[in-house]
Parts: sequence; C-alpha cells; structure tokens
Amino acid sequence: KDSVPDDAAPHSCGQDSQRNEGTHVRVSSVTSAVDSSFDVAIWLVARARAERTDITPLRLQRLLYLAQAYFAGSTHGGRLMPSFFIASRAGPIEPNIARIRDLESSMIEVSELSKAVSDFLEGIWQAFGALPSDRLDQTVLSGAPVKAAMRLDPPGEITIDSMAEFYGGGGTRPQTVTASGNDKRATIPRFHKGRPVSKWVPGQKRSAT
Repeated sequence: KDSVPDDAAPHSCGQDSQRNEGTHVRVSSVTSAVDSSFDVAIWLVARARAERTDITPLRLQRLLYLAQAYFAGSTHGGRLMPSFFIASRAGPIEPNIARIRDLESSMIEVSELSKAVSDFLEGIWQAFGALPSDRLDQTVLSGAPVKAAMRLDPPGEITIDSMAEFYGGGGTRPQTVTASGNDKRATIPRFHKGRPVSKWVPGQKRSAT
C-alpha cells in the first residue's frame, strides 16, 4: 500500500526556475518558488525525522502533491516546484522523486529554502503530515484533479490549472483543515502571485527588503 509503482517514468519538466533571494518568493507562470522537487522532498523527510516519524515513499508523494496543489491554489496557478505529477495506479506521482529509493543516502545537492517556503511547508506538514494513511489517501484521491486524470486511458498528467481551480476555491476545498491529533484547525498558508510575502495571509507582514 505504501509503495510507489515503477510505471512512472521521469520526464523533463521544461520549466525555468529562479533562485529565491532572502525570504521573498516571486511566482509567475514560468518560474517556481524552489529550484527542485528534491528541495521540498528532503525538507519533508527531515521534518518527519525531527518528529521521529517514518515517511514512506507513497506518503512522501502524497505530501508533495498536496504542497504543489495548495500552492497552485494560493497563487492562481503558480508552481511550488518545477515539477509535474502524473496519475498512476497509486495516485499522483512526481516521477523523478519516485526513482530515488533512499533520499537520505543519495548524493543530492539541495538549496536552502526561504522562510516563506518553509512556513508554507510547515503548514502542509501540520495539516497532513501525521494523518493516518487511509485519511491521507482519501484526501488526495478524492480530489477532482486526481479523479479526472485517473479516468484517462492511460492515466495522464494532473495539470497545474486543475490544481489551481480546485484548491483555489473553484472546487470544494475548505479554507481550513483539521490537524491530526488535536482539535486545532491548521490553516494552509497562502501566497499572492506577483508580490513577495514572507508570512501567511491574511494579515501577513512583509519582511524588510
């Protein structure tokens, strides 16, 4: 259940990436907030290790997808990572990450994430990181973008546009989600396209330039 299928072959994304400066993140249709999906994947692995929590390859894929999807919804189509997700038998898969069996032992150069991106990923982790596997599966697989891509024959790409529409409010996404293990509500931090932010919104405080 927690394994990633081998039928997800890696492809070149063809997206230009732009390095973050300080704690500011700028997003456009041809750039991403981080340089590589490995930057996000290794952040999530380290975050799980800090809580002494195991993160299986499939759980990692679920969290990567949710991070990309919520970011797209928060930026009207911006990319957190210069990556794409394809629908597989197991659900959405980032194929390059799927080919790495042990991220911690691999010689992978990663970039330090800005505070804005770290804050965003912390929100994703607090909301979804500790969810039981069945609830995490349901959260991902019940979304319209994944269901539509899995209906294709063969299953196809889960597009950024479909993520942005559904997770940006065009679908049924609630503004808050319940963080596992407590009664608090964890708000997914939102980014505004076209202007740098370093805090969650609404009411975010801009950092000094």
